[in-house]
Amino acid sequence: MVIINQMGLAKRIIARLDIKGKKLIKGIRFEGLRVIGDAIDFAEKYYLNGVDEILYIDAVASLYGRNSLYEILSETSKRIFVPITAGGGIRSIEDAKALISNGADKVAINTGLVEDIGLANRLVKVFGSQCIVASIQAKKNPNLGWEVMKASGRERTGIAVNDWINVIQQEGVGEILITSVDNDGLSKGIDKDLIEMSSKICKIPLIVGGGFGDENEIYSSIKKPKISGVSIGASFHKNKLLIKTLKDKINLNDSNLIRVINSEIDFGTKNINKNIYDLFRKKNLLIVDYGLGNHHSLFNSLEKLDYKVEISSSIKKIKEADLIFLPGVGSFSEGIKNLKNKGIYNLLIESVNLGKPIIGICLGMQMMLDKGYEDGINKGLGLIKGEVQYMGKIHSEKKMLIPHIGWNYIKSNQEDLNFKELNSMQYFVHSFNAISVPAENKLFSFNYYQRDWIASIIHENIIGFQFHPERSGIHGLRLLDYFVEFLLKQK
Repeated sequence: MVIINQMGLAKRIIARLDIKGKKLIKGIRFEGLRVIGDAIDFAEKYYLNGVDEILYIDAVASLYGRNSLYEILSETSKRIFVPITAGGGIRSIEDAKALISNGADKVAINTGLVEDIGLANRLVKVFGSQCIVASIQAKKNPNLGWEVMKASGRERTGIAVNDWINVIQQEGVGEILITSVDNDGLSKGIDKDLIEMSSKICKIPLIVGGGFGDENEIYSSIKKPKISGVSIGASFHKNKLLIKTLKDKINLNDSNLIRVINSEIDFGTKNINKNIYDLFRKKNLLIVDYGLGNHHSLFNSLEKLDYKVEISSSIKKIKEADLIFLPGVGSFSEGIKNLKNKGIYNLLIESVNLGKPIIGICLGMQMMLDKGYEDGINKGLGLIKGEVQYMGKIHSEKKMLIPHIGWNYIKSNQEDLNFKELNSMQYFVHSFNAISVPAENKLFSFNYYQRDWIASIIHENIIGFQFHPERSGIHGLRLLDYFVEFLLKQK
């Protein structure tokens, strides 16, 4: 069953996992941390039961000045296929890039921003605002209302939460995650006043957490227009709340609010002619590595589908590949610059013009078009007519939350019935979108604030997805598999 709200974007149920080493830990009010079990096993359990996103936080990264999530992210991406946000100890572009390259789709930052607010702008310039989450640990304070805490809730900052929300929004972050330190880990109720205050002044997607233990309380919070999702830790870990039961109850109250699925089942082998199946699986698929993006999540998805795939920026391997992928998490200007610096900008154009199949994902799709307006005016690859513009300039709805982050329903614009069968919920995370694309090149669309937007493009041997099929669960894997075979058949 697919459920969407009036904005077209489903609210998210997010499982928060605090990590030390490779273990899932949890305390009360960020103190008395105890080991609960293997972090990856818990993440996989939540994925199989239909959670919308995984939030990994290295609880001791700020204390020790390093992040230990790299191996966990890499292993998790082999077993789950929904988005992952990772945080802890991020103080530089290199820190964020390491997390993203190992499997994170977004990065959450608390202490790093408090100690260096300029970090936000530097990260946004490279990765785009949609990739940067400002994490706020809020503790009640008689003089400030709520005070921003840092170092996993251990150290005071003297900064009022309401002031800090305004500051970080101006710095361009794409999402805010606010957690009540006073209520965290208790599973006895949230700080309703904190959530009310935050939702009133927040102009970007807002995730709230800290103390959720009741289904009705979650529903009351998630239905607020500014709140994009809820973060739940202890109540999931203790089985006080079950993901499927929670989603079913929310759906009974409001059938237009969340993504509802029975479960994330194993994809398995398709029931097709084995000779054809084996033929496609012997083809050489190549993911272009140009220094931006979560390549490993796409690699793991294609391996899950039994394809022969590798990641490389080698000119020789790009020329030899039967199909190339151009993924990307970042800004248009940075992506084009990296393609040129690696000497593969012109090679991609030449290869595609000679008939080589290509699939672009998110930034990769955007760069296929003629021009982009992110961080200046930049020429794209020009493989399909069209431009890329900030969503706020395309649609003048003042209340529209940007970035567009979460699960939205895609609908085919083509007459092909096989395409229409792929209509489904897919995961998006972007602030810029394609415009001025010819009607015949529009493959899928999505709706957001009563407007249809381009979700996917197609032209002969070229396909682009604004969404992330590799992070869209079973429906994303099926769609990805279909279009890989579709392009290989055309060759």
